[in-house]
Order: sequence, then C-alpha cells, then structure tokens
Amino acid sequence: YIEKNQIFGEALAFAGRKCASHVFAEEDSEVLSIPKKALLYAFKNKRFLFSYLKSISEKTLNLSYIIELLSLSTVKKKLASYLLELSLEKGSNSFELPHTKKTLANLFGSTREAVSRNFSELRKDGIIFMPDRNSVEIKSSKQLEKILFD
Repeated sequence: YIEKNQIFGEALAFAGRKCASHVFAEEDSEVLSIPKKALLYAFKNKRFLFSYLKSISEKTLNLSYIIELLSLSTVKKKLASYLLELSLEKGSNSFELPHTKKTLANLFGSTREAVSRNFSELRKDGIIFMPDRNSVEIKSSKQLEKILFD
C-alpha cells in the first residue's frame, strides 16, 4: 500500500529485466512515469538520491516484514505481530489503525471475518482495548508476545 506522492516500481528501473507487475488503485489516481535517463540525471542531486534510496530501503524492510508476517501460522499470530509492530513504530501502546479490517485480511491472507473474530478474542481476553473500531490500546504486550512466540 502506498500513499499519495509515493513512488513504486523503482526496482524495475535498474533490474535489467522485464517483470510483470500489477497495481490496484483503491481510488482515482494519476501515475507519472519517470524514464531511467531522467532518474540518472536526478541522482546528481544528493537530496533526491538520498530520498530515493530511503524509499527503496523502507520498501525492502516492509517486504521483509510482510514475508515474516505471512510465514506465521495463524491469523492471531499475524495480528499479534502487526499490533506489536505498530506499537513500536508509533512509540506508544495506543494508536489508530492505519488499515481497515478488510485490508488487514488481504495483508494476512485471510478473511475480514477471521480478522474481526481475532480482534474480538484479544479484547475479550483483556489483551487489547478498542475504544472505537479504529483505535487500539495494547493492555499486555507480554501476552501479545506470548501469542506470537508460542
């Protein structure tokens, strides 16, 4: 998932081979194609080069995380990992969910119903508190870690 003004497909610019790629927009979008020659010229600007390398680095880390997430055996473990990662990223045990349950289901390779059911179980067990459907407060990081590593 990318936000407005973010780049994608940057790995293809220098891979030296063609690769099938699919992109789906959740809303009306405009896409700008930047030729390889223009990128090479822009790399002379150190600020642009740093920004480009930062973008690639963040995507590499994100893809590594997604592979790790998909390797987990249950939706509950995937959700525990996701919530712990968000808490670490936000620097707080209370945060807004950046994705809908449907989007999380797609990310987890599951269904929205299974994701909702696991959120409910975590709430019922007192591991998380959700004052509304988009906010989460982790009450027990230790229990989320236990779910993740058991």
